[in-house]
Amino acid sequence: RLKEAERQRVEKLEKFEKKADMQLERQLIMASCWSRTLLTLQGKLKGTEWDPENSHRIDFSEFWRLLNSNNVQFMEYSNFGQTISVILPYYKDGGEKENNPNREIVFRRHIVDKMPIDGWNDVWSKLHEQLVNVDVINVDAVPAEVYSTIATAVV
Repeated sequence: RLKEAERQRVEKLEKFEKKADMQLERQLIMASCWSRTLLTLQGKLKGTEWDPENSHRIDFSEFWRLLNSNNVQFMEYSNFGQTISVILPYYKDGGEKENNPNREIVFRRHIVDKMPIDGWNDVWSKLHEQLVNVDVINVDAVPAEVYSTIATAVV
């Protein structure tokens, strides 16, 4: 009986620790998101991978070439995969690569045109090997409860 009571006590402690770790991880993620949002609003992240400048669109064939050469580290994914953007680094002065390691880098967003719907399996298999970060952007971020309230008010 004593062994059983001790085992149950240890299990409760482990469950509690697991819940505490999960809560801490969630709080860290939330704090990081808030920090990033505030810095973006202040304009301090402009031109970084977290708030890239807009640039020209690229065809899927060019995106595929970047994937095959392992040059995709940052992406944005929105509208359930209907719109994807690849974020690429450029030298700010636009010059060619030189031996100056202190040159400033700016990140630019390129929306991928003509993304084939049946190409996702191949794309994801290549992406998971090389991505550092994917931002999932929910364009229509109106909660269902709010939307139904607005719809009811309109009717």
